[in-house]
Amino acid sequence: RPSSFLLVLVAPLRSALGRSGGLAGRLDVERVACTTGLLLALVYADFAGGSGSAWRAAWMLATLLGARALGRRPSGARALGVSLLLGALIDPLLAFDVSFLLSAAATAGLLTWGRRWAGFAQLRLSGPLRYRATGLAATVASMLPCAPLLACFTSRLTVAGLFANLVAAPLGETIALPLCLAHTLLAPVPYLERGVALV
Repeated sequence: RPSSFLLVLVAPLRSALGRSGGLAGRLDVERVACTTGLLLALVYADFAGGSGSAWRAAWMLATLLGARALGRRPSGARALGVSLLLGALIDPLLAFDVSFLLSAAATAGLLTWGRRWAGFAQLRLSGPLRYRATGLAATVASMLPCAPLLACFTSRLTVAGLFANLVAAPLGETIALPLCLAHTLLAPVPYLERGVALV
C-alpha cells in the first residue's frame, strides 16, 4: 500500500522542514513535502513491481499530493478519476488487468460507502468494538464492488475474507511492508536477507 506508507513519510518531512528556520522562511513547507511525496509515489510504484494496482494507487496519491502542493483542496473521487484516466491513456490494456480493476473497484467502494459506514460505527460504538466495526465497514465497502469482478474469475466467494482482513491488513501494514522494504537494502548481508525474505 504505497498510499499509507508514503503519507507516513510526508508528515515527518513537512515537520522537519518546518523546524528548519532558514528553509521554512524561504520555502512553502507544505508544497515541498507534497511535491516530494508525489515523486516518491511514482518511484515507489515502480519499485513495488509496477503492477496495475500499484500504479493506480500511485497516480491517485500523486494527484492528491499534487492538489495540496498547488494549494487546492484534494478530492478522493477526482483523484480516482484521474488515476483511471491516466491508466487508460498510458496503457489501454489495463482495462484487462485484474489487479487494476480490483484496486479501482475497492477504492470506489471505500470512497462511496466506506467513510459513511465507518463514521456511523464511530458514532455508535466505543473502545475495541469501534475499532473492529470500523475495519469491518471498510472491508465490506471495498469488497462489495469487487464481488462481481471476482465472480467472473471464480465460482466461490467466501465471507471468510471479511474477517481475515481484520487480521491480515494490520499485520501487512506493520510487519510485512517494512520487511519488504528492508529486504532490498539487505543484499550485502545474504543470511539476513534470506531471513527477512522467509519472514
